[in-house]
Amino acid sequence: MAEEEVVKRRTMNLERARLFGRDKERVIVFICECGDSGCRETVLLTAPQFAAIAAADELVVHPHHPITAARHRVACSRMVTSE
Repeated sequence: MAEEEVVKRRTMNLERARLFGRDKERVIVFICECGDSGCRETVLLTAPQFAAIAAADELVVHPHHPITAARHRVACSRMVTSE
């Protein structure tokens, strides 16, 4: 299910931020959180950029991999209830 994929990818991205984000200027490779299990796109962000996206209940999505607003709302609500 796409929502489960989003939660899995967010969990992996949170771990990446924890492991590699001590240096606030370091660019980290994050996994696209679009929810498509076949997606292999990545997004380059610093830990503070990722934290800002997560704090706003947004998803890290590759610019060329659009996500619908409805799917985004479902995924974000799933993330909130899963923590």
